[in-house]
Amino acid sequence: MVGAWVLTVPAAGLMAAAIWEGTNALGTGGAGPIVMAIVAAAGAAALVVAAQRHAVTAADVLMLAAIVDTGALWKIVLCAFAGGVGVTAIFGFGVARLEALQQARDRRRGASVALNGTVVAICAAVCVAALVLGFLAMTHK
Repeated sequence: MVGAWVLTVPAAGLMAAAIWEGTNALGTGGAGPIVMAIVAAAGAAALVVAAQRHAVTAADVLMLAAIVDTGALWKIVLCAFAGGVGVTAIFGFGVARLEALQQARDRRRGASVALNGTVVAICAAVCVAALVLGFLAMTHK
């Protein structure tokens, strides 16, 4: 388990950094996180298509059914997708709003400061909650 974390945690950090850079390159508006979420979804779809290139025979299905709990596997895939794409998009949106918050502070726009501060706080809370939920899920298997 520790070996898996040693590989996946830095990989997740690199992916988050790449998505942040992509979001930042697209500007501080809402378009950046949305575009990056679409790119991530397209990447996930490409992986699914690549995985389906090898034909699955009846013998493979029977062996797979005997070894793997496919119901649990689908739950894991959906949670990983939601965590990988959803939480990353929320994080990117929060970072973009943090930049907008700083600009609003510099320009002394009170309503914009309050709105962007609230959005940043909500995004941070969702990301922290996802992190805690992930740790709880990993420790209570």
